Amino acid sequence: MKPLISGATQSGLDPSAVDRAVHAEERLLQAAYLDPVTNLYSRRLISAIIEEQIVRARRDARPFAVVDIDLERFRLINTTFGANFGDSVLREVAARLSRHIGDADSIARVAADEFLLVLPGRVRGIALDRVLSVLLQDLTKHPLTIDGQEIFVSARVGVAVFPEDGGTVADLIARASRDLVRPGGRERVVEDRELFQLETGLHRALTDGELHPFYQPQVDLHSGRVMAAESLLRWLRPDQTMISPAVFIPLAETTGLIGPVSTRVMERVLLDLDRWIQQGLRAVPLAINLSARLFSDTWFDQTLLPLLDAGGIPPSHIKFELTETALLEDADRTRQAMKKVRDRGFSFALDDFGTGYSSLSHLHRFPIDEIKIDKSFITGIADNPREQKIVASMINLAHALDITVVAEGIETSEQLSLLRGFGCDLGQGFLFDPALSAGEFAIRLDAVHNLSFSPPPDQP
Repeated sequence: MKPLISGATQSGLDPSAVDRAVHAEERLLQAAYLDPVTNLYSRRLISAIIEEQIVRARRDARPFAVVDIDLERFRLINTTFGANFGDSVLREVAARLSRHIGDADSIARVAADEFLLVLPGRVRGIALDRVLSVLLQDLTKHPLTIDGQEIFVSARVGVAVFPEDGGTVADLIARASRDLVRPGGRERVVEDRELFQLETGLHRALTDGELHPFYQPQVDLHSGRVMAAESLLRWLRPDQTMISPAVFIPLAETTGLIGPVSTRVMERVLLDLDRWIQQGLRAVPLAINLSARLFSDTWFDQTLLPLLDAGGIPPSHIKFELTETALLEDADRTRQAMKKVRDRGFSFALDDFGTGYSSLSHLHRFPIDEIKIDKSFITGIADNPREQKIVASMINLAHALDITVVAEGIETSEQLSLLRGFGCDLGQGFLFDPALSAGEFAIRLDAVHNLSFSPPPDQP
């Protein structure tokens, strides 16, 4: 852009004064048209570019795309690590985005955590999908390294195409934009820092093989024989410290890693089952927990079903555990997904049964083959006649519907005796075994536990 006072030297002005004026004008123009942090275009300039593209598109009948990229949790990064660190993150993000932008494309930072791209000629189909896929993979799959600190970023993308999605600059930007869900409330900086470090560690755990399924046996309460097992995920770090799933599973759900984590679990469980079958061991059904988040994603169709089909494992050897939360997240979608899996011969168990207000209705609305009575009912059963009646009623109802019953958290012989008297089918808990490694569980497959306790009391 030509400086406004370019001819000032011909008027007899001091050249140094002219230079200062020119530089001042350039700084003003830069402030107006470039983002000071990333040196990308500003909102003002990208709006002018979109306006220009609208004029060209109307003249040449060539549509174009406006892409909105929103960084998630950027405010949390700023709060946790400071504004200077946040600026460095933005510059690195800008650099990664820019290396996938062609000569005819434009990119701007238009808000604290929002970027806009204008892509002429790539508006739909393979061309647009390819550039967005490569761009997001580069942005989110590899950590940023800022001042020696590794951090992963995640993003949401919205796309608007002219003229289908809007005929003005404001309409296109609004259509491309997507609202973000950000963490709320006051959080301590140290906790946030640990959260980001844990997230980075979880990414590493996926690639370095630190996630391992452990197996807690489910025992026939009348014969004492191991009849099944629940697969319980454990994160074992290289220094042999164990991270509780109560910590990293919620983190995986909020950061979008629950799909990759669940895929890794499925792969490991199928490998263990195949190995036991090849070794001639007595393979029993293994229960695998599924997150509610997976039912609103494409994970079922694109990952789970192909894994099951390719694994070659008999369907009778796999059952999936769901909580009421998973069932209620999107009831219609969940029921359809369950039907696809059950049609292949796999079964479903309803976990934490009795803790939700509508558990009974789920037994006929969803294809449930097994219920697991929550540990909270088992813990005080020996001293609480009311809970004894509740548990006995649960077992009778399930049996009337041809549903198997598993009792969780059995720790005493008194609890075992009562449950046997009520006709409970299976039980798991520390009275029998803790969660075992794959090798330990293979040894326990043929175990028969001693159930010679005192005769069970009369059923309430």
